[in-house]
Amino acid sequence: MELGVGDDAAVLEPLLARTVLSVDAQVENVHFKRGWLTLRELGARAVNSAMSDLAAMGAEGRAILLSIATPPWVDDDAFDALMLGARDAADRCQTPIVGGNLTCAGELSLHTTVVGKIASTLDNRDAVVRRTGAQVGHALFVTGTLGAAALGLHALQHGLEMEPGFAPFVRRWRAPQARMTECRRLGEFASAAIDISDGLLADAEQVAEASGVGLRIHATSLPRSDGFAQACALAKRDPVELACTGGEDYEVLFTAPMSETPSRIATCIGMVVAGRGVRVVDADGSSVSFQHKGFDHFAR
Repeated sequence: MELGVGDDAAVLEPLLARTVLSVDAQVENVHFKRGWLTLRELGARAVNSAMSDLAAMGAEGRAILLSIATPPWVDDDAFDALMLGARDAADRCQTPIVGGNLTCAGELSLHTTVVGKIASTLDNRDAVVRRTGAQVGHALFVTGTLGAAALGLHALQHGLEMEPGFAPFVRRWRAPQARMTECRRLGEFASAAIDISDGLLADAEQVAEASGVGLRIHATSLPRSDGFAQACALAKRDPVELACTGGEDYEVLFTAPMSETPSRIATCIGMVVAGRGVRVVDADGSSVSFQHKGFDHFAR
């Protein structure tokens, strides 16, 4: 970085690699409610949700820009807490915050722009992982676990956050972690990828449609956190449905040839098949269906 915070704009040194850009929003009463998390957690959450898009492209972080709209109740201490959280996440992602914008508004919102670069692969190619490259016969992988953040959100929405067994899931919703380290070399083996923000099925549909293929997901292979099934039972939620349709996991779903390499960072949950669309199957091969596929900002 040539010039960071302090002037009208930041200046980055020229890159030989291709530049990757993305932006994400965290808006009060849309993405969160004020009592659901601390301001420090919100600042970190805003950065991690944006950086997750870079992870899904196999990119390294280069710079972060924060545009924050604050209502009158955000005083200096509250603003400092937001920025401390953003810095926590930026430090973890090894990406500096180089500037942004501050304005007043009726509700709190954070818009995070991230700049990345494509990491060089072993054969010195600059490999961008897109949604369009899934190939029939490749396996389907996902990092981390599924449904935990959605279960945490359910607990917050229904006043269950203090009940035994829900704490790790509330924490997962409050503090997502962009998979920057795991996916830094994604371009060396992945044929297609997407980050899971709206739900496994909703985001898998985007890969299937963009690649012109079908995806078959095995319900019994979906990775879940310890205690997930028990907490789902207490919440009266179907664990398979929540793992398939719950959003804000910020894990990375990708396709790749079956080998040891992707298995080091992710769980195989299915296959790329001929056809169209996404099908979830049970152990006996029968289809599993749900009322919805994930979160839709514009659903009426």
